[in-house]
Amino acid sequence: MPDSDDIGGKWQEVTRLAAALATALRNVASTRDQDSAGASACLAYATIADEVERMSRDAGQGPIGDSVCPLAATTRQQLVAFGKLLRDKRNQAGLSRMELARKAKISDATVKFVETAKHPPSRQTLLRLVNVPELGLKWSETPGATTQSAPSGSAEITTAAALYRVDSRVAVSLVLDAFLLLDEIQVSLAYVEITPHGARKACALCGMRSPSWAKHADEAAKLPIPHAAPCVAPLLASVCQRNPVITELAKEERLAQRSEISIQIEAERSAARIERFLGCRSIGEVAAHLARAAEEPRDEFRKGASDLLLWALAMGPCPVEPGGDGFTETRASQIAYKVKPAADGTRLSGIVQAAQWLVAPTARAPCGREDSPAGKLPRRVGHADP
Repeated sequence: MPDSDDIGGKWQEVTRLAAALATALRNVASTRDQDSAGASACLAYATIADEVERMSRDAGQGPIGDSVCPLAATTRQQLVAFGKLLRDKRNQAGLSRMELARKAKISDATVKFVETAKHPPSRQTLLRLVNVPELGLKWSETPGATTQSAPSGSAEITTAAALYRVDSRVAVSLVLDAFLLLDEIQVSLAYVEITPHGARKACALCGMRSPSWAKHADEAAKLPIPHAAPCVAPLLASVCQRNPVITELAKEERLAQRSEISIQIEAERSAARIERFLGCRSIGEVAAHLARAAEEPRDEFRKGASDLLLWALAMGPCPVEPGGDGFTETRASQIAYKVKPAADGTRLSGIVQAAQWLVAPTARAPCGREDSPAGKLPRRVGHADP
């Protein structure tokens, strides 16, 4: 068994070295630009050294950062006054206890205990409350706070120090970029299909569709999807629901445009061109087919097919009802399957075949060539949040 005096001497040595390290780090930070990354890192590591010093004074009995109010001796009167101050600031910010707890990443019970002075708050709890910008709470207003115990730097420094305890390779920018990507993937997880039968919701990862249909896209976006077993979509949705801070921070990053990845996402989103579809065919595909048909010999069949495609592109009247409304998928389906031409090769047969090509992904192209139908999936209309 090691001698207790020897162990106590080692703890004293750890205390002395930790205090010396914290002092040296703060001296280095004072010689640098206060806004530089080096100064911020030194101050963050000094905070960690302070916690090691406090832990070693107790011979390693208390966990780092969670010992109850290690800042200074607090009285019942100080705790009551701070609880009233916190409640007033929370009410001024228009936050409920649950909303404040979510922003500070603590439990709502902890907020209640602090406001009612039922339990003294830990240093970590006070740091989290001070770092909520809506409160406007200062460290000097916390119970038992002293100049010696006040954390240096901003909320970003405190966050950096907390992340370092997890892994020295983890940085704030890495976490924010990960949140941004997670939220971007979640937004793109599902889309709404519009077919002649109605609208339904589909998963962009596993391809599963909602078992029920809706009349409108807005209604279809709310339909549940029975995802395939290995699909990651429900797992990611669960993570984002349990940690709403992911969506909040991702939204802030998109608006602030501070990171390289947020700038890249915004640039690609602006450059993206949303493809419009006419039934199962994109506008580009319809226009290309119409151009190919113009190169072939003109006859009644091709004239009817061209008239139907021009109507779909809003460049001509309906070939069946010239005085009717503009192109709709419902009307195109009616022409495709309810109009019966008297004979093949007539103008009406060309109209019917062109309508079938628009609404059916496997239908044959209306003009002479055996074009392989592109885009065999029903059209996608926007994205829907899961």
